[in-house]
Amino acid sequence: MGSTCAAGICNFVTNGDFETGDFTGWTLSDCGPGGTLAAFNSAQHGSYSADTFCGFSSGPATLQQTITGLTVGHTYTMNAYYNGYGFGGSPDGVVFYVNGMQIASRLNQGSADGWFLVTGSFTASATSAVFSFSFGSDNFACGVDNIVIM
Repeated sequence: MGSTCAAGICNFVTNGDFETGDFTGWTLSDCGPGGTLAAFNSAQHGSYSADTFCGFSSGPATLQQTITGLTVGHTYTMNAYYNGYGFGGSPDGVVFYVNGMQIASRLNQGSADGWFLVTGSFTASATSAVFSFSFGSDNFACGVDNIVIM
């Protein structure tokens, strides 16, 4: 996937706002049939977000994509929004990775409903990297929206 640039600022994530209404640009490893979807009307901004309803499955849902166009040695910042939807399930949360190394997380939001900013950073060691995030095994629901890497 390539970057999207406007006014000299590039976002290296494809469909990080999920406004396609699906997982275009992402590879999904689901927690169960239909357990993860691009949900309408639950978004932090726009119309869609990535939501999971994994219940008591054997593992979390993970979405990943390869980001390209990076500059070796440059430090990039990732911003995303997470919502545990206030159901109080445990363990709710999300963890973000670059090439398998954790760069950010939001864990155990519990009964707090609302979108919370999650921020992380990484230094590029190559011109491309595998970016991914995994949801915790919340027995209700949680969501991620508006992921930007710049």
